[in-house]
Amino acid sequence: MGIAEVGLVVAALWLLGVFRRSRGVAPDLSGVRESIRDLQGQIEAAHTELAQQRGQVAELAERLDFAERRLIQIRDARSLPPPADT
Repeated sequence: MGIAEVGLVVAALWLLGVFRRSRGVAPDLSGVRESIRDLQGQIEAAHTELAQQRGQVAELAERLDFAERRLIQIRDARSLPPPADT
């Protein structure tokens, strides 16, 4: 479908809406409302999942920090001379 055909369809739908409103017939928006509710549910689910993933990333960052500190301690312990017997 080309641009002209799309424009023609949009114009026809607009005229149909104007014609229906002028006759006092309100357009049926129940499908649109249901679609919006579905999208809101999907957004909320994505928000919940994102919050869980943020928590997991924070936990992994803490574990990585701990592992890095431990590796530095091991490396430093190896580079120190052995304790002198007195």
